[in-house]
Amino acid sequence: MRQFIIIGPLAVGVGATHSLALAEDQEIALADEKAVQKYRNYTPQQIKNLPEEVVDRALPMMYLFAAQRGLSVDSELLFGMELNVLMYPGLHDYKAAVKAFQADLGDEPTGVLTVWQIHNLEQRSDMQKLSKVGFPEIFFGVKTDDGASVQGTMVFIDEKIAWPINHVKVSCVKSQNYCRLDQINLTVPANRDGSIVATLPDINTCEV
Repeated sequence: MRQFIIIGPLAVGVGATHSLALAEDQEIALADEKAVQKYRNYTPQQIKNLPEEVVDRALPMMYLFAAQRGLSVDSELLFGMELNVLMYPGLHDYKAAVKAFQADLGDEPTGVLTVWQIHNLEQRSDMQKLSKVGFPEIFFGVKTDDGASVQGTMVFIDEKIAWPINHVKVSCVKSQNYCRLDQINLTVPANRDGSIVATLPDINTCEV
């Protein structure tokens, strides 16, 4: 039976209340990661040539959107502008800029962007427009005769959590035999070139 605690003023040990939901979330995350790795080196044209069933059932949405951007008539101009934002000569020498970007990612500099690279390019250029990325800093807990509520960071006991950067709120009402979990996860993968790309938080809610 998996156990976890919420790091905050009121640390509450919880048994199997949310174990099933959390386990299912982790299984989905692992499945998605396999698909991300499988199709990461596909070009937009290769994605277009995939069977419709594969696109509908297996292809990660971020790759579908990246392929659509890569197949648009003005894609070279769009990517060139994004490369410029990242200080590559995207508008002056597009091919050289793409190869330099690919090399900085640790990928082979082919001069043709893959859907993974297109996705990263969009994320990195968008991050340059942000002055600040906020994340909840509330650590609070309260307990009454009929229930309890706590906010903080969730960690698993003797186990590695899939989303270590998180903020959760757990509220339980004893008389109603009811609990609610609100969770925000922030993924910050470290890239091989030493830079960090942050994705927008995933917000999940479940009730038991």
